[in-house]
Amino acid sequence: MRQSPQPTRKITISVTEKVFGRLDTLAREANMQTGSYTGLLFDAAYAARVKGTPDAELDAQVALVGLATLSDADLEPLAAAVGLSIETATRMRDAWKGVLLERRRAG
Repeated sequence: MRQSPQPTRKITISVTEKVFGRLDTLAREANMQTGSYTGLLFDAAYAARVKGTPDAELDAQVALVGLATLSDADLEPLAAAVGLSIETATRMRDAWKGVLLERRRAG
């Protein structure tokens, strides 16, 4: 039996021109709109973070990001694993910590 589609809500994100350009290229290669492709990437990351996937490498990468955002873990392995500078990884961790703190206050 096929499930009926779930209602959806729109989310707006901001990315750098460089990231947008790469997303756009990947989307065109997949014959998709950039927003739709980005949505699929989000869905994959969400699934890996929340419930796990059959892709062990994806789950491990997402777990590293989760660990870094929830603690003062060493960011060097995370930065190396995802191909970021330590400065970028630190900014990402600090931003996620701020979001998590804000959500705890609101909830």
